[in-house]
Amino acid sequence: MMRKCVFLADHDVFVCTSLDGPADIHDKNRVDVGGRGSHAEVVEKIERYSKQFGRKVNMLPTITKHSLAHPEKIIDEYLRLGQGEIALRPVNRIGYAHGNWEDIGYSAEEFNAFYTKAMAYIMKLNTSGTYVSERIARVILTKVLLKKDPVYVDMMNPCGAGRTVLSYAPDGGCYPTDEARMLGDNIFRLGNIMNENCDKMLNNENLLYLLNVGCSDLWNYRSVYSPWLGVDPVVNYAMEKNVIFKGGARLQQVLKHQFKTVFTYLLGDNQYAEVFQRWTQGSS
Repeated sequence: MMRKCVFLADHDVFVCTSLDGPADIHDKNRVDVGGRGSHAEVVEKIERYSKQFGRKVNMLPTITKHSLAHPEKIIDEYLRLGQGEIALRPVNRIGYAHGNWEDIGYSAEEFNAFYTKAMAYIMKLNTSGTYVSERIARVILTKVLLKKDPVYVDMMNPCGAGRTVLSYAPDGGCYPTDEARMLGDNIFRLGNIMNENCDKMLNNENLLYLLNVGCSDLWNYRSVYSPWLGVDPVVNYAMEKNVIFKGGARLQQVLKHQFKTVFTYLLGDNQYAEVFQRWTQGSS
């Protein structure tokens, strides 16, 4: 393990891990083979890697049903661990979540209520002198205010799957996104990195078909947010069993609510616009 850590640090590899909030929330989602919560171990390894190699470890929370009532606690834990940003995305019915959806899943409306509360708390913190940004909101603001594409897969047009992201499975299987890798379905498989070169995989018909249905203009032309909104056929397939986007799809409901939330703050009190301006400083 230490050799792997040295390699990652020496080659400037960006390191990110899952952390779902404080122990009482994280440990409901993530247990080891013995059924024990993993929060303490994850935090210890994050702090050890950062101290030993001088590299920041970023974190991503998975928002499950257990998380919905606690946006403030999750945000506070990220602040406690020195994170200046948190990415609040809904859990998708993929991988482990697929077989446990009744226990951890929820509707778009339930996530949107969580996001509204989380953003209210984040804006309160920022206007009180504590800096923390929300990643999806920052992506939206970068598109809207700076007129730049921050290459966020779910909001690229065509989708960024296979263009800005490639994911590898332990057996060498190559997929256009991490979600595609977790599907347990080879519909999006591009090949095997052990015996096929990258150029061949990037010209795989699976990827060409994926990009065809990932053109947002074909499906979102009636949305007021269409200049900035994208579609993700992989997530749509996982959730709706169809690569073709339909207007009521769960992810689109969430993204539109996030856009609406950002615009509400942006067009409201000037202090919120000032917060958003700080968030976009240094955006690529």
